[in-house]
Amino acid sequence: MSDEDLYEAQATLMEARDRYRSLRILDADDINYQDPDVFNVDVKKNEIEVSVQLAEVNRLLALSQTNPAQREENYKAVVEELEVVLSLSQDADIGSPLLEAKVLLQMGLLYQSHKNYPAADHYYNRALQIHQRNKNSRGVSQVRIVMEAADMEKDQVGTLLKRMRKLAEQGNKEEHQLRDTFDKFDVDRSGHLDSQEFSSLASELGTYPPLTEEELDEALLQIDQGDDNEFSFEELWMWWISDKIDDPHM
Repeated sequence: MSDEDLYEAQATLMEARDRYRSLRILDADDINYQDPDVFNVDVKKNEIEVSVQLAEVNRLLALSQTNPAQREENYKAVVEELEVVLSLSQDADIGSPLLEAKVLLQMGLLYQSHKNYPAADHYYNRALQIHQRNKNSRGVSQVRIVMEAADMEKDQVGTLLKRMRKLAEQGNKEEHQLRDTFDKFDVDRSGHLDSQEFSSLASELGTYPPLTEEELDEALLQIDQGDDNEFSFEELWMWWISDKIDDPHM
């Protein structure tokens, strides 16, 4: 799905969510509207369902964002919105356990996209427990499939770390050369490089012509695992060797 399609879906879902939310607020404030013969309680549940769908669209849009600062801001906005929706799903008059599990699963997906695997596991397990308590075998299967995919993603990172340690034990010269170059441009000795320092490092490594601002943002997006607009040598080295992850000789 293209970004254009995602933005179109975002606009449609936001309109639907806002309408359902307005009806819910009206129900809370208007005594006449609280008449059960007038108000449809499914409106509140529909707000939760639509909000979860909107959160998924916003997650995908955040993933496609090449500007690290903007991507981080987008993630925070989705988390804040999902926390509101999670509270609604836990309300005895509005929500239901299965709706809560759906929101928790979406929270897990969001944190997994953000490379925060402990937080993702926390929300996945909460969703799994709800489905198990309610004997919802379909929900259990769905969550387990997502959790297995997350484990594979974590294993890939673990594989890179193991290869890094193996190369270090073998006295890998390439790593030492890259470390020397990294240290040269880490002028403040913070142990991290920002975008400006990375630009200088890239030129030192033979990148010509110099990287454009868009190319720098794209490279940082791939290297920066902490989404803090800077990266450590370990993050750089993991990126540097990641294209060789399937090499059986490594």
